[in-house]
Amino acid sequence: MLAQQRAIYQIQPRAPLPTPLLNMTIPQLAGLFKEDPFVKFHLQLYAQMADYDKSLYKTWRGAKTGEATDFEYYRRIYNFFFSKQENLGWVRICVCCL
Repeated sequence: MLAQQRAIYQIQPRAPLPTPLLNMTIPQLAGLFKEDPFVKFHLQLYAQMADYDKSLYKTWRGAKTGEATDFEYYRRIYNFFFSKQENLGWVRICVCCL
């Protein structure tokens, strides 16, 4: 299985860039992702999360909460976004004392 993956996804140098990149274009990579049920599921989940986060951001900005000037403001942002995601049943990744 690993040999199969290594044969598909290869990192190669691309001039004039200093770092190596994947050996395929974005459309080619998207085509591969659509064929792989495991990756397809996770990409769909990520896309849903990104869309939801974008709508949350618009909601937050629409609330005219002022400018971020202290830790309390950042705590309010964290609690706002976390509580909305928690309502969806999403798993909390970062555990902290906020």
